[in-house]
Amino acid sequence: MKICKIFLAVLPCLFFAAGLSAQNQPQTPEQQEKQMTEYIDKEVKRLTDLLELEYWQEFYVDSTLNHDLRARMTEIKDMQKARVENPDLYMTISDKWMEKIDSSYRRFFTEEQWAKYWKTESFSEIGKIEAIDQLYRLSAYNPVSGLSYSSKGGSIITASRMYLEGPDFNLVYFPLKHLGYKCVVGVVGELYAALARPKLLNVILGVSAKLDLPQVKDLWMGITVAAKEHGFEAVNLDLQPSQNGLYVSMSATGETSALTAKRRMAAKSKDLICVSGALGAAFLGLQVLERGAKEFAEKGTQPDMGQYKMLVGDYLRPELEASVVERLEDVEIYPSYGYFVTRGLADALKRLTRDSGLGAKVYADKIPFEGGSFQLGKELDLDPVSAAMNGGDDNRLLFVVPILHLEKFRREFQTFDIIGHLAQPEAGTVLVTPEGVEFPVKAQGWTEESE
Repeated sequence: MKICKIFLAVLPCLFFAAGLSAQNQPQTPEQQEKQMTEYIDKEVKRLTDLLELEYWQEFYVDSTLNHDLRARMTEIKDMQKARVENPDLYMTISDKWMEKIDSSYRRFFTEEQWAKYWKTESFSEIGKIEAIDQLYRLSAYNPVSGLSYSSKGGSIITASRMYLEGPDFNLVYFPLKHLGYKCVVGVVGELYAALARPKLLNVILGVSAKLDLPQVKDLWMGITVAAKEHGFEAVNLDLQPSQNGLYVSMSATGETSALTAKRRMAAKSKDLICVSGALGAAFLGLQVLERGAKEFAEKGTQPDMGQYKMLVGDYLRPELEASVVERLEDVEIYPSYGYFVTRGLADALKRLTRDSGLGAKVYADKIPFEGGSFQLGKELDLDPVSAAMNGGDDNRLLFVVPILHLEKFRREFQTFDIIGHLAQPEAGTVLVTPEGVEFPVKAQGWTEESE
């Protein structure tokens, strides 16, 4: 696990968000320069007082920060001009320059100073309040308390989820930055399914004794990257001790447009069932990771997972289009129902037929699969169709689109797949094979009565 032993007040330009403040207002170059200079002066003074630096050491700290932070800003801006959108690349740049600063410090700090400098990265040394303050300085957000949001005429939508170490993720193979990003996606998807724009995010991190501030910084970096990407206006953070491993609690608030609510049509038979990407991939990716972890534990060899990197990526780092709600409104397509697929397609279909009072037909040969799904299925003796129906953790959107918008939807949303349609209630909820045979859909957690 990579650990960087310096806290940096990352300017709002950090993760592909140059020139944005916590309220998404653009900063002028003069404001950015002022913020940079203020941070460097504050950090130089902090280290001078903390480590009792001599004059020449203070000079080198100031020179190091001025050179490396400005070089990092230039590199990030160049990537933004090139329209690079992959958040991982921005994280890599940040890590690179943070490690350069550490390396420079190591050359002119004494052994005692270096040990004390590392020690300042411990919760036991700085306490909860200072730790939260440092985490905010690493992000494009400012500390807030008592988060609340007043509707501007639309409906307020909330979504929450808790991720537990063990049942929901394994830190043996789950990078903390990816975990933070995925946790945000897990709640923002519920907002998008309701056609709501994200507004506020509340985060509680339950930190176990095996993690310290550097690891929490990695987790927080992933959270704030995702929050900024999806347009959250404010993020509230709290840290709590945990005796049973790491947990991440997320609660998101969003708002739907009043006009959107008025224009949503009642669902009808033949309306289209559409999904935003490959299904079953996350479940299959998890199986690859579990197999690799077992191989490493038994043989001590690093498993080669390159062949299935897309499947692994779908599990570790799911992505959602941040502009999906805006684009739907722009082209005046208003889905009658929306669901966030996290417990398998079968569960989402069951909720759809329950809520609409209609039947649903999904065609097995229309379900999108990630490359390598069927080859891996043979290796593991798993049916990719079963993984799509009941595997879970896909983090995909499912919308019911009026059939009159068929051509427009195909044209404007080419990343979505049309996998079926609504039907008369007596049709039930069925999966149709390529041969035309219909099988009733069964979903975990649904009894005969609830179905």
